Amino acid sequence: FVKNAICWFGQRLFGAKDPNFTRQLLMPLLFLASVSLQINLVKGLPHSLHGGLEIVRGTQEIKDRAAKHRLILVLDLDETLIYSRDPNPPAGHTNFFTVMVTELYVGADGAHIFVQPRPHVAEFIAAAGSIFTLYVYTAGRKAYADAILDVLDPQRLVKKRFYRDSCVPKNRSFVKNLKRLPNDGQMFLLDDNADSVRINSPNAMLIKPFEGDLQDRELPAVFSKLLNLYRS
Repeated sequence: FVKNAICWFGQRLFGAKDPNFTRQLLMPLLFLASVSLQINLVKGLPHSLHGGLEIVRGTQEIKDRAAKHRLILVLDLDETLIYSRDPNPPAGHTNFFTVMVTELYVGADGAHIFVQPRPHVAEFIAAAGSIFTLYVYTAGRKAYADAILDVLDPQRLVKKRFYRDSCVPKNRSFVKNLKRLPNDGQMFLLDDNADSVRINSPNAMLIKPFEGDLQDRELPAVFSKLLNLYRS
């Protein structure tokens, strides 16, 4: 209901006939407002629209700092932004999409992969992308990651993508090291992998792994932490 109301308001405010336009324009503001309400809950403050507007205005200071210091938010993909499996979604899930990956493993034929976006991921990418430069850094192969990101991020708010060949092999898995990426600015990693966070500390934050919980609220919580981190 709230999303539909926002689209209705945006169509009349901006005269746009395409509901997707108003959704893309205004949903980041709704996400920021929801983060504000969550912060108010933590601090025991009353809910108010004023609080939502304050946090939107407050991000300008962070935007200026991000531009000055070239702040880059580096996002993991699997179990941070999405949860994937093949070939079918679990019963009762409706928020998913499928992609065809031409080479899931070396020498393997193509496969259809079920992908479940983490709740609020679209709003998170839009809101974070309005403040920071966004990169994705994944232990997945290029064909797999690109197929998912092309759907997850159709506006190309993620400016660069880095894959398994940029990771460090460790105990039959792969961990991320920001020093292996181009020195484009001050980078900060968001990842569910504790080893990757440990290697890149203090320029990293651990997020709870996402494994399909439709009630997951980690991204709004993490975004509020990022705002507080860069506001201080």
